[in-house]
Amino acid sequence: MSISFSIGQEIQYNSWNSFFSDYSITNSNSLRLELHIRSKDFYKSKDQYLIRPSITLKSDKNSYYSLGVTNLSTFKEKIWINERNIWQQFGFSLSKDKSNYFGRVRLEQRWINNKGISVNYNTRIRFRLGFEIFFNKKNMYDPKLVFFNEVFMILKKGFPYYFNQNWTFIGIKKNIFKRYIFQTGFQRNSILSSGNYIHKNIWSSTIFISFN
Repeated sequence: MSISFSIGQEIQYNSWNSFFSDYSITNSNSLRLELHIRSKDFYKSKDQYLIRPSITLKSDKNSYYSLGVTNLSTFKEKIWINERNIWQQFGFSLSKDKSNYFGRVRLEQRWINNKGISVNYNTRIRFRLGFEIFFNKKNMYDPKLVFFNEVFMILKKGFPYYFNQNWTFIGIKKNIFKRYIFQTGFQRNSILSSGNYIHKNIWSSTIFISFN
């Protein structure tokens, strides 16, 4: 379902489902593979498919660096538009009592196939901040409240030049088994596209599996 307004806004009601698998190489290095399936009209219409492999290098117990690539296909105007990007990321997390605070900065170099006619290039930077709060005791199997906000900016001449999109998520995260985590909740995305805003109301669910 989508609703359009004369002032150049569109509202969508979508569903996102993703799978993250992590494999430890050493105590400080790991590989990750992300698979995303995103649909419009909740589950009725295809929207995006995404594959994202990466490698993470821990600098200490509270921070890390990641390098990765993304292959993204978006179904738009009855055709698939493909994006390939290379990205670099710095992230951190800080724990205190029943809370965990986290953040990341990701720099993306993006090549977007424009309907098979040309390839557009841009560089984007993403800033995410969030927290997790345990409902009860702080142990592995207690559910947590999760919140984050992420701002996307397009770079020009090395500086964040104009707004691209904003993601806000609130939901629940819980260990189902020792190495299996399930996260689900509501996500609101506001995207600036061709001078108009697209607002996506999304039910987003993710399964995380760790192979040590």
